[in-house]
Amino acid sequence: MKITAQEEYGLGCVLQLAREQTADSDGNLEPGAIFVRDIAEREGLSEAYVEKILWRLRHSGIVESVRGPKGGYRLTRPCGEISLGEVMRALG
Repeated sequence: MKITAQEEYGLGCVLQLAREQTADSDGNLEPGAIFVRDIAEREGLSEAYVEKILWRLRHSGIVESVRGPKGGYRLTRPCGEISLGEVMRALG
């Protein structure tokens, strides 16, 4: 199986979003939002390309956008519930 560049970079973006999750007092993961510019900087990609990747992930229900001063993008559910195949299908 061959992995496209978009799939590879998309997995990196999802990993960045997963790193922003924090555990609440019960040990459940709570999603944390991160700005596109921060993802782009960490992954070495352009902001426009990260926006394109996140648009596809948002339309497949993996990520969501959050408005406001603590806004950005975040995962829609805990990272343990998102499969590699789901991300690959959304980007492929």
